[in-house]
Amino acid sequence: MSVNKITYSDKQAINTNPTLQAINKVQDTDMNEIKSVVNDNADLMGDLTTLATTEKSSIVGAINEIVNTPEPVNMLVIPWNKTSISCSANSLTSSSVSVPERDGYTCIANVFRSTPNIPVWLGNDGSIKLYNFGSSTVSISVYGNFIYKKN
Repeated sequence: MSVNKITYSDKQAINTNPTLQAINKVQDTDMNEIKSVVNDNADLMGDLTTLATTEKSSIVGAINEIVNTPEPVNMLVIPWNKTSISCSANSLTSSSVSVPERDGYTCIANVFRSTPNIPVWLGNDGSIKLYNFGSSTVSISVYGNFIYKKN
């Protein structure tokens, strides 16, 4: 079985509205580009059912190898979270955080997210910074990872 393609005819603009900016419209060129990209990828994939069993096994084996490859030993990821940080309406809030020490490793990056989703980052002073653009005080949970490189 081959991969399905988009089969509609190329689109042509018939009702342009110059009062709307192009970034806010789906245009004929956008739809035709999507069609072209999807169909080009379908052509590259071809008909996978025609592959010999050994070729299919090789593809599955390669995917499994990528998925099941353990984290390299020269990198280390440490999960971190802090709950219930009170963040006032329309304001910047700081909360202290200590970067966990790991012998033989140097922290090279951090990735933080928050619930609810508001901007969060690690400040130069080592504290977590949050900015609540909302109109009411919220309780924030911040979580993420510190990423280390082996020295």
